[in-house]
Amino acid sequence: MKRISFFLILCAALFVVTSCSKKKSTLQKIDEELADKTIIDMNHNDTVAVYDLTNQFLDYLKNSDLDAAIGMLHYLKDGRDIVALPQELEQRQRMILGNFLGLTYKIDEARFVTETDCQVRYTATLFEKADDDPVSNKISFFIKPVRREGQWYLTMADTQTDSTHGSRIKN
Repeated sequence: MKRISFFLILCAALFVVTSCSKKKSTLQKIDEELADKTIIDMNHNDTVAVYDLTNQFLDYLKNSDLDAAIGMLHYLKDGRDIVALPQELEQRQRMILGNFLGLTYKIDEARFVTETDCQVRYTATLFEKADDDPVSNKISFFIKPVRREGQWYLTMADTQTDSTHGSRIKN
């Protein structure tokens, strides 16, 4: 009886060790794959270019120049090609951005993973309010910079674009 108990404990221990080592190697493989995919060859000029493009876009919005702001937007077609914003998406962005024109705009953060998986979050202050007013006067948006052949473009974070090429950036 003691032999059977010892044997069962030994088998259980081997099973646990084997399972953990398999999971670890699987996790290591996933980490290595992600590391290969998340390396983006960027330098200071890339960061400056993205911030400059985004600030120009936000200045157009601040000045209520929707045509110029929307004219800066592009679409990542099939996860590869940068094209002009399709008319349907242009109309949707005109409606969204037009309804939420702010008094001021501020870039909150920028994240860079791959050339097609970057994100800039910005906040618009919609109206002035008293300090003791509990109503929020701010709203945040995301814009997705994309680099193609060394050139940066602004694309919108939307379900149609994200379903095409996805994003590993978690908000």
